[in-house]
Amino acid sequence: MNIFALSSGKGPSGIAIVRISGPQTLDICRSLTNEKNIKSNEINLCKFIDPKNKKIIDPEALLLWFPKPHSFTGDDLAELHIHGSNAVISYLLKVLSDQKNCRLAEPGEFTKIAFQNNKIDLIK
Repeated sequence: MNIFALSSGKGPSGIAIVRISGPQTLDICRSLTNEKNIKSNEINLCKFIDPKNKKIIDPEALLLWFPKPHSFTGDDLAELHIHGSNAVISYLLKVLSDQKNCRLAEPGEFTKIAFQNNKIDLIK
């Protein structure tokens, strides 16, 4: 199962950050961008689209891709840096919730996975 969450706090803001983690993270990112060559550990300038109807979610956004085990959670992880209007944030979260095997993370779930994967200890 893949999880996602708004990690930057509720909008509106200049930039909002949405994290995705799980085994199909890269496939989900490819479906949102139509990009086949997403570079790891680099900033990728992308246009995010709704894969169902091809409507633009955000015309100019950033995607950071961290393959496992070199991520905060220890699993595949992506950060989507989007414009922080409530409309853009809500639309992206809805599109992610419509993805197969992708659900909204529970509070603290990214940290829990990082702990289970020995990326952090109880002191952190």
